[in-house]
Amino acid sequence: MWKMRSAHLYAELATAGNFRHGSLLTPEKKKQEVKRHLKETPELSNRQIAVKVGVDKNTVTKQRTELESTGEIHQLETNIGADGKERPCPAAPTTKVCSICKQEKPVNE
Repeated sequence: MWKMRSAHLYAELATAGNFRHGSLLTPEKKKQEVKRHLKETPELSNRQIAVKVGVDKNTVTKQRTELESTGEIHQLETNIGADGKERPCPAAPTTKVCSICKQEKPVNE
């Protein structure tokens, strides 16, 4: 008897198949895949997810920041690198330098 497989398994296989065979994903599909990976395994590093999906690590960083800011995924203190070791996540800057007055101001202003 056939067992029903989860939609996530099919999506994972489709992504891997597209990446291996050179089929191009649209930028929107890549963003969707990055978001799906971040929601399923947020503990993985940005570089690991980037390699799985076939995008740049900066794309993953941008999507992770967006999902953390909306509360869709939790902000983690550590993540797991490709070697399996836990490392502290880089902290988001709390201040920025104003381009006009050259003074430090909180990021949320």
